[in-house]
Amino acid sequence: MRHGVTAWLAGVLAVVGGLIVLAPSGHSVDRAAAKFPVGWTRLPAPPSARDGAALVWTGSELIAWGGCGRKCAPTAGGFAFDPGERSWERIPAAPLAATSADGFWTGEKAIFLHPVRGRLGGQAYDPRSREWHVIPAAPLPPVDGRIEVWTGAELIVWGGGRRRGRGARRGAAYDPARDTWRPIARGPIGLNLASGIWTGRELVVFGSLLDGRNVAETRTSVGAAYDPVTDSWRELPPSRLSAQATSAVWLDGRIVAWDYELRSQEYDPERNRWADPLALPLDFSECYPDSVAVRERVFAFFCGQMALYDGRWRKLGGGPSEARAYRHPVTLTVGEGVVFLSVASADSLWVYRPPD
Repeated sequence: MRHGVTAWLAGVLAVVGGLIVLAPSGHSVDRAAAKFPVGWTRLPAPPSARDGAALVWTGSELIAWGGCGRKCAPTAGGFAFDPGERSWERIPAAPLAATSADGFWTGEKAIFLHPVRGRLGGQAYDPRSREWHVIPAAPLPPVDGRIEVWTGAELIVWGGGRRRGRGARRGAAYDPARDTWRPIARGPIGLNLASGIWTGRELVVFGSLLDGRNVAETRTSVGAAYDPVTDSWRELPPSRLSAQATSAVWLDGRIVAWDYELRSQEYDPERNRWADPLALPLDFSECYPDSVAVRERVFAFFCGQMALYDGRWRKLGGGPSEARAYRHPVTLTVGEGVVFLSVASADSLWVYRPPD
């Protein structure tokens, strides 16, 4: 699954369908996440581990919804995992079915975005009332490579699509309180392989614009920042990272980005400056880099290999076997203080809690 990039905040989530985007994560461990021991823990798989299922951490439970059913027919059902009971419970079926969706936690509801009759639509689920609500369609097509970021007030969708298409610079924002979408200003650049980061004030988009042969429009990865208050953009200075594939997250007041050539750079928004590159302690292969921010660290995933960054990089062992994680699709989902790693559509589900 490589349809988009998703991130959410407050039980901060980052869901990856081959790409990553991130919102800032808290440094505390919520009470539910604290039930997981430090290090790696394997969790029981959902009763039905479906390809394309969206995972959302609500602060108290992990929801797995949708995905491919029999003969990859769209499904509307899902399950919720209680970390205290270490068990899954079926949740009510949604009004709409989807084979692939992106999930976000708003602090009150889980929102799932997916194609609906040729438009980008979706639905919201309230775990307290166990009720669903179909949200209005966005003024955008459901293009591949779009960026989706929860800001704490709005869900911003931007970019994606073909290199010469109109969608690469277009976006819209969904307000769940009003249940409405608004168009946002066109970006100064277009991206269709990128990360989206909410800094607390700006949405930063960073990555590249590729053509049908995966050739980038720019020599290095580039970025821009959007201010929702003024509905305006500013461009970032060029990085020194590869335009072929990158992943970027927000970490303690700066952006940490790294590329598939295994180099990382920090970007300081106040100084509008990139630091010198650092090397990651991983082996190169043809993979897309993924990462999330958790407890003042970057958790990086690359071809089944993992590393942690807190100012310097360290290789991380344990968890799923490197061979298994390399051969199958992997999804990262962040709860406050932990990372859930789902291999092969939650057939192999792990949680990692960094040391205090």
